[in-house]
Amino acid sequence: MSVLNEYENMTASQIDGLKVEKEKELRVAQNDLYQVEQKELEVSKKIVVLQAEKKDYQIAASKARQIVRTLSLDIKILISEFWRAKDNR
Repeated sequence: MSVLNEYENMTASQIDGLKVEKEKELRVAQNDLYQVEQKELEVSKKIVVLQAEKKDYQIAASKARQIVRTLSLDIKILISEFWRAKDNR
């Protein structure tokens, strides 16, 4: 039996009842969609914030690596100068 045949046998009252039921389902589905889209938007905002925070940490890590390299070189130079001075005594 096709859907059209099913509707043909329904009374106007039954059709109206079915229409009301489908409209309720539609409102629920639209509300669910809205809630999911809002959650998606919240997650997108969090991602943007986290990406900016990640960039800040990457910059800080880069600066820290540069400081470590500079200090390591300073220590090597100090040790080298110490031994050179000791050898020249």
